[in-house]
Amino acid sequence: MDALIQGIIHAAGVLYDNIIPNLDESSFKDVFAPKVNGALHLDNLVRNISLEFFVMFSSVASGFGSPGQANYGAANSVLDELANNGRKMGHPYLSIRWGAWKEGGMANDETFKRLGRTGMLPLRPERGLTILLDLVSHLEVSKAVVTVCPLDKNKLPQDVSLFEHLVKSYSDNSKSNGIFTDDFYIQDSDTQISNIVTMLLNLALELGASDSIQPNTPWRDAGLDSLSMVEFRNILSRQLGDKIKLSDSILVDYHNSFELASYIENN
Repeated sequence: MDALIQGIIHAAGVLYDNIIPNLDESSFKDVFAPKVNGALHLDNLVRNISLEFFVMFSSVASGFGSPGQANYGAANSVLDELANNGRKMGHPYLSIRWGAWKEGGMANDETFKRLGRTGMLPLRPERGLTILLDLVSHLEVSKAVVTVCPLDKNKLPQDVSLFEHLVKSYSDNSKSNGIFTDDFYIQDSDTQISNIVTMLLNLALELGASDSIQPNTPWRDAGLDSLSMVEFRNILSRQLGDKIKLSDSILVDYHNSFELASYIENN
């Protein structure tokens, strides 16, 4: 059996979102069944097998909490604790608290917007898979529970010590190849966003925006009227081509160049 199984990735999960007063026993059982029961069953089966890795897909709902997901957060907390216990016993267990995946995950557009307001950005699938391979390849230097969530540093609370710790550059506290912080895997996209912001500001200036426009200046405050904003959207749409579809209300939904740049960078 050892020769047949080298590693396990447990990624099962379902949602049953509701506010706490409306969560009954069945809503917890439905969420716990695939995630918790599945993990415990696998743990029981492989404890005596020499594995290279046993990776469990947890969620930021376990670490940060998530509105309407008390049951989901609790289920993922069990996976985190299972990974901690397994690692203490010398097993290659890892629980990854994933943020929202841009495609193929369980988050929808409304979830992305809500998380975006708190500074959590969606994770591109190709980036997520690269990170997963990195983590599996460096189990010996990672903690048992690692959170993977791209962060918009400009939207994180500045007066909360937890977040002050999280946004430290991983290059200042790395353990292997600049990958790991204590238990966070930070995807820093500041450089790319900065380049997009510069492009957007230049376009706005060409369309008559004030020379004093800044990344956080609302379009109208910068001097762009309705016609200019329509032209802005049309020019930007042509520049982006088929890569990103811009809605007619894109400049209403994203109020300044920084917000729009973050949207473009993550799509």
